[in-house]
Amino acid sequence: MVREGWLKNGPKSRRSRGEEKFVPVSWEKALDLVAGEMKRVYKDYGPSAVFTAG
Repeated sequence: MVREGWLKNGPKSRRSRGEEKFVPVSWEKALDLVAGEMKRVYKDYGPSAVFTAG
């Protein structure tokens, strides 16, 4: 399940967060979305934003 606004507008869609419905997506689509977000966060904020030393 993915928030409808995020699915349409990406991570910049925060206006209706908490109010929108979630829509079902396939596992393939869900994994692609997660991989894309991990790559974006890694690129924008560096490896420490994705990986932590535990």
